[in-house]
Order: sequence, then structure tokens, then C-alpha cells
Amino acid sequence: MTQSIAFIVPGRRESVLGDQYQRLGHSFEEIGIKPEYIQPNWKLTSVAALASDTSRQIQQIATQGKRVHGLGFSLGALSLLMASEHVRFETIILCSMSFFREDIPHMGSILRFFTRRILYRGTEPMEYPHTNQGKAFYLVYGERELSKIPPEVITLRERRFKGSQTVIAPNAGHSIAHKGYQATLRTLIRSIGQASQSSDHNLI
Repeated sequence: MTQSIAFIVPGRRESVLGDQYQRLGHSFEEIGIKPEYIQPNWKLTSVAALASDTSRQIQQIATQGKRVHGLGFSLGALSLLMASEHVRFETIILCSMSFFREDIPHMGSILRFFTRRILYRGTEPMEYPHTNQGKAFYLVYGERELSKIPPEVITLRERRFKGSQTVIAPNAGHSIAHKGYQATLRTLIRSIGQASQSSDHNLI
């Protein structure tokens, strides 16, 4: 029987030991998917180095024959997406994903400053991966953070990842720990489990 695993990658300066990520891991366990917690090396100073190191950790675990899912938050979502250049994902849940170079032209001055100077610390922003091996994408945002994200960026992502679904966590901001965000992800994870069981049944 093919083993199913789910990589969980936290946001900037957060730990996989946080309750918000452990609870999501339990949700995956409930549907028969083993959680694999990836702890980014926050001592790395550049986003490119961080994403590369995270991708390396994922590739070491995602050996051939495993059915792979992924969930990442903010900078963890960016790193997870970059790993999809090398790893085939059945499902990728990108929560409040950090910005890429292609997003910047659609931003106002304040968000552009934050992205270039705070997120990337003056280094060249990363581009979206040229190829990816994701089969299903879920783009999750907190309802209260939507006003800060240019609608052109949301549209750009929906077009880039064909067949993707945008999911809104009610009353949540940029916080995966928010109860509305957690409830939305639990529901989404359960739906993935139902789809996976249906797929397995069709193969019998």
C-alpha cells in the first residue's frame, strides 16, 4: 500500500512544535496521512537560501513510491512551492503565501517596500518556479488580510496554477493560529482525505 505523507512548513520565526501546526498534523493523521514536520533554518539570512534548504529537507523524505501532500504558511508556503520543482505533490495548500518577484509590479509603495526591504532584506526577490509538480493547489487567505493583498496578485496566482482553488478563512488575518483559519484548514484537510479515499477505491 502506498504511504501518504504531508509536509508541514511553518511561517517565519515559527516552530513546527507550535500548537497551530501540531493540530494540523493531527488532522492529517485522522485521515490516514502521516505528517512530516519541516523546521526551516531561520538562521539563514536570505529567502533563497531558506527555500533551498527547506526544499532539500523535503526531497530527502519524499522518496519514490510515497503519495505526497504539503501545507505551508507564509514564507513556509513559498518554500514549499519551490520544492514542487523537484517533488511531485498530490495536493499543495499554500496559506497566506509570501510574495514573489512577479507580484511586485501590482503592489502599492508600502507593500513593495515591505517585500523588498523586510521580506527579502534588499536581495533580489525570488521568481515563481518555472515548473512545478503539483496536481492540486489550494490558495488560502485570511479574510481580514485580503484588503492588503492586491487583487491582481490573487488573479495572477489563480492563472499560474490552473485548476487551483482560492479558499478564504473567515475573520482571520495573517495568522494560521486564528480559530477561523484552523477550522478552514481542518475542513480542507478532511476533504483531501475523502478525495484520496475515493481515488484509492477507484483503483481497486
